[in-house]
Amino acid sequence: MIAPVFDDKSDARCLLEMTYGTSLRVVSINGVGQTLLGVSQGDLISHLDDARLTPEFSARLIDEVQSCFVDNSTRSYQILHQGQGQPVRLNISLVPVTDPVATTYRVLMLLREYVPFHHFDESSASREQMFCNLVENSPDTIARYDRECRRCYANPAFVRQSGVALSRLIGFTPSEVPGGDEMKAYEARVRSVLEQGAEQQYELSWLSEEGVERCSLIRLSPEYDAAGQVSSVLAVGRDISEVDQYRRRVHVLANYDAVTGLPNREMFYSRLRQEIATAREAHGSVGLIILDFDHFKVINDSLGHVAGDCLLREASERLKHCLQHDEFVARLGGDEFAIILPDCHERDRLGHVPQLLIEAFGEPFELHEREIFVTASIGISRYPQDSRQIDDLIKYADSAMYSAKSRGRSEIAYYEKGLTTGVTERMMLEGELRKALERNELELYFQPKIELVHQIIVGSEALLRWNHPQLGLLTPDRFITLAEETGLIIEIGDWVFRRACEVAVEWNRDEQKLHTVAINLSPRQFVGKDLVSTVCEILEQTGCSPRWIEVEITESLLLDDQPSTRRALNKLSELGIRIAIDDFGTGYSALNYLTRFPIHILKIDRSFIERITTDRNCEKLVKAIINLARSLRMTLVAEGVETKAQALFLENLGCHQVQGYLYARPGPKSEIEGSLLNLASWTLGRDYRDEGDGE
Repeated sequence: MIAPVFDDKSDARCLLEMTYGTSLRVVSINGVGQTLLGVSQGDLISHLDDARLTPEFSARLIDEVQSCFVDNSTRSYQILHQGQGQPVRLNISLVPVTDPVATTYRVLMLLREYVPFHHFDESSASREQMFCNLVENSPDTIARYDRECRRCYANPAFVRQSGVALSRLIGFTPSEVPGGDEMKAYEARVRSVLEQGAEQQYELSWLSEEGVERCSLIRLSPEYDAAGQVSSVLAVGRDISEVDQYRRRVHVLANYDAVTGLPNREMFYSRLRQEIATAREAHGSVGLIILDFDHFKVINDSLGHVAGDCLLREASERLKHCLQHDEFVARLGGDEFAIILPDCHERDRLGHVPQLLIEAFGEPFELHEREIFVTASIGISRYPQDSRQIDDLIKYADSAMYSAKSRGRSEIAYYEKGLTTGVTERMMLEGELRKALERNELELYFQPKIELVHQIIVGSEALLRWNHPQLGLLTPDRFITLAEETGLIIEIGDWVFRRACEVAVEWNRDEQKLHTVAINLSPRQFVGKDLVSTVCEILEQTGCSPRWIEVEITESLLLDDQPSTRRALNKLSELGIRIAIDDFGTGYSALNYLTRFPIHILKIDRSFIERITTDRNCEKLVKAIINLARSLRMTLVAEGVETKAQALFLENLGCHQVQGYLYARPGPKSEIEGSLLNLASWTLGRDYRDEGDGE
């Protein structure tokens, strides 16, 4: 993909490469680039720090390249460069050209001398001619719009790309010629620049005259008259279609199943969270269907995996035809599919769709010129009737599906228990949770975190437990959501923070080895009450050093991007408390918050770790997360490590720390203190692969 882009001699072009753990280096630079920078090929084919460039130029370039890959987007900026002659201001664009899951990233740097359109000396005919030649022969599209948003100039590249004669372009607005919805949006941006005088940059997707989808990076710059008023807008567009196509391929790899083309497990979890959040706000309901083929293994074993894949693809098409536009189907793996029915206020739709799915399997499948009859079993759960927890909803639907299988083929089963006991249990738990603190029923368990290379304990995560007098030891999934909805999470959260600080003081008393304690914070703790003041008060009263504490937050808290949240996190970071993102990689694709907030630690979600040695796509995603953390100098912690193979795999990838059942289950303080004295009692020699999910 790079060769045709790099070989273009019309612009200064430079290929950069960054491998995590090393400096940014120049792979190659064309002749135009060497002339513009005033350096030779030999000067630059090295680490950037060794090249003959100013420190300011190098430092800015490194920062922009890192931001480029964090956002996975094109970056543009201007900088003053001291070449061999007079200082020259450069326009620089950085375009990522490497798969984000690769360990080595490459970016194409495009350089061009900045020439203000309205600062030319009219008496300098030669310079004006040079300027005209540059614009007329530029591969970038260049156009100028007057105060009425009508074109008063378009260069040849713009004419070629639009497929419209110059005479039809000049004097017309974008919505008039060439017209269309994309041009209406484009014109609205031009008018915004005319009115506000602020430069804009965005990506424009459009169809070429041949019907091919193209993508351009557009920069709209205001131009001013002698009175300081915006008189026109200069529009410069650069074709980034190849980069856009590559990004789309990466998106498909990360979010869609390779066999069926359906959304994969990761996208399913994301969509289910989204639908549940919508239902929670609207007091609505969501239906979850788990569908599994009956005796699929027999088909795979008798006809082969190629035939099995054909069956999966044909079945996927039939499932999609049963659903409405707002309903969602994903392949979870093997022969298991999940269907989300949003806004299920009425049981009719939740009863009708499963029947349609069963009927869709009534017709035979044609595999290798043979007719094969396949049936399916279906299990159903509902939010919030059965549970408000995503994991529970999936578990309940899965249990109902196995119940359907036990009855025979082509059966449908609803999860029953929650429909009859859920409301009663909730009311009981809410009343008793209010008294749990008074009765001293809450307790902190701790799970050690291990530094992989040296196999030493470097910290522990504090995990809340409730010693319920009748129900026994309850984990947070049974009561945290209830605590958040009732507001009890504030009082409980303060207790957890204070108790964790007291333990941190005990474990760091001799100060020979640092042992950090990680504390989970709920988004509700950032709303209303002054969280930072509470933290400072607890630290002072317990004598706990901030550097002994880490706080864990979720990605959803950052995506809201509330100013109060940002201020609180910045103040916690300034105190010396390290901030971690828990369950990283499970929910969102927008990563630019990593540079806006003071994040020090990324915790890779256990759903990736459990499949890292068996799922190639999962392995690639974990590598990408590790490389991202390295580039941003963040600590990595892998959750849910249960097998020796997983630990060794993560160590080879360069992951810093791990926690999970391979090393220790969560336990009370006294039990963990024994582990602190003797790590050898649960080294890599133990393998807890069959003992649960790690928390």
